[in-house]
Amino acid sequence: MCDMMSEENSNMLLGVRDKPPALNWVLLAIQHVCAMFGATILVPIVVNTTAGQMFYLSL
Repeated sequence: MCDMMSEENSNMLLGVRDKPPALNWVLLAIQHVCAMFGATILVPIVVNTTAGQMFYLSL
């Protein structure tokens, strides 16, 4: 037999098959876009700018 938590003892806000309200979906989607922007766009720009400055300062 599988040792699983019963729903009464769980600290989850939503069950596995529950859908969150639409407002939560929108807020979490905006948070995800901001996090991904920072990881995929902002970091390479900052690193490239710093590397470019160090290259030109060494000449």
